[in-house]
Amino acid sequence: MRIQNGVRMPAVRKRGVMLAATAVVIAAMGVPAEAQQPAPKPFAAIALGDSYISGEGGRWYGNANTFDSRENFMGDRAGTDRALTPGNPEVCEQPTFGLFGGSPASCYRPKNVYRDEYRTPWNPNSLNHGLNEDTGKGTGCHRSDVSEIIGLAKLQNKLPDGSSRPSTDPNYLHPLNLACSGAETKHIIGGPVGDNKEANDRVDADNQVIGFKSENLQIADLAEAAKRYQVKVVVLSIGGNDMGFGPVAENCGKEYALWSDVMANCIDGGGAPRSGKNALAPMLNDKLVTTKAAVKKTVNEIKKTMEAAGQTNYRFVLQTYPQFLAPEPPNPHAPGAPQGENRYPYNPYNKGFRERLTLGGCPFGSHDSYRIREYVSKLSTALKDARNEVNANTGGVDVDFLDVQDAFHGHEICNKNSKLAVRNEQPPSSLPMKDRGAEFEWLRYVDNGFPVSRLQGDKDESVHPNAFGQVALGTCLHKTINRGAGSYTCQPTFTNQELTKTLGPDQVRVYDWTPANPGF
Repeated sequence: MRIQNGVRMPAVRKRGVMLAATAVVIAAMGVPAEAQQPAPKPFAAIALGDSYISGEGGRWYGNANTFDSRENFMGDRAGTDRALTPGNPEVCEQPTFGLFGGSPASCYRPKNVYRDEYRTPWNPNSLNHGLNEDTGKGTGCHRSDVSEIIGLAKLQNKLPDGSSRPSTDPNYLHPLNLACSGAETKHIIGGPVGDNKEANDRVDADNQVIGFKSENLQIADLAEAAKRYQVKVVVLSIGGNDMGFGPVAENCGKEYALWSDVMANCIDGGGAPRSGKNALAPMLNDKLVTTKAAVKKTVNEIKKTMEAAGQTNYRFVLQTYPQFLAPEPPNPHAPGAPQGENRYPYNPYNKGFRERLTLGGCPFGSHDSYRIREYVSKLSTALKDARNEVNANTGGVDVDFLDVQDAFHGHEICNKNSKLAVRNEQPPSSLPMKDRGAEFEWLRYVDNGFPVSRLQGDKDESVHPNAFGQVALGTCLHKTINRGAGSYTCQPTFTNQELTKTLGPDQVRVYDWTPANPGF
């Protein structure tokens, strides 16, 4: 195992190359060997995949009280909104109002958070493609300024004295964010558009996917990056959209809001009024199989692309998804059932039912929360199996595995061990909001359109890691890269024996992989 630029590099299974023979030939030609050396390529770390790694949700520091209309329209939303910016309200997503702490000269500009300069810096024309200049909405990929790959680069570029390595330093690690919100495996490597053609799919005459959201396939940008950089890290987060987790969360949340889920379960069906109709579990079970195969193919194609570019000395990490709902038992009212971690105890007819919907942004019953967490865990297992099969059956660089499903424990949406941000907090904190991650949630709450007063930001940000979560993921990846090749799990650093209080997101720890607990 060698260490280069702070990155532990794996052994590579490939045929040797006789570099000495090349030097002999050059010498025989009478040309100084040093004159033939090309300029060294800059180092790069590259993110591929979907919204969880592109940085969607990075606009927010925790979640504000959504039941207080002042937080929906006014000011910095109790300190959580990083998009509050001085400017002209007429050209902004939404003006603030001075009556409740806003300023007529302030507005929300998501483009200050969701930017594309880290995508393909060699092609300025590719920047802010499909992204409304002022609202940050439209067909944007939601690549945030605090995304995981940027967090990794910041940590890798930190010098022993605490300062940062300048970008002009030949050892500087450049972050390249090729990931895009909404991406599936087909948007990385191409292939048939399939039955679930999206409005943003770009296809050719044979219905083969050739791009997404006005962009190339991610693998095409990867090939170009591999020509221009000496790649040190490739990290892939993919499979959630292939599974259909976004629509599952949205549809289950809407059913909860309409009370059609009160006596039934969105995932499993059963009970009045559903009587087993439209249960989502069979679809999710089928998609586990197809998603595993698609991810395995994607990993292999990425390895082939890197090898074709002569890149054989890098770390390749396949990572999972963090759990976004607080742990709960499937039936909290059963005799002897363990206590869940949701701060709003569930009963279809009590205050907890309403508060999950209107206050906390976790509109799911206990059984569905348990089952959704279970499927996140099942997807993690499928991804690990795909990685193991690739390593067993192909040569070249081995793929590392990073399981982050427990990385946000205690900071999932509505977890009672974290809290919502409130205006005029008493007693006031002496810390800036960016340093208070140990107190708040690390994912964006679910915005399913109910109630209509929840008007903060973009619905697509729902259940995605916020700025605190992005810091945690970047730290997980950094600590994985600093260890040897293998399988790892990332968890918070707990400060009590009950495993309820943690340090901040920059203090997560990486351990050798062990199966995670999906719930109770």
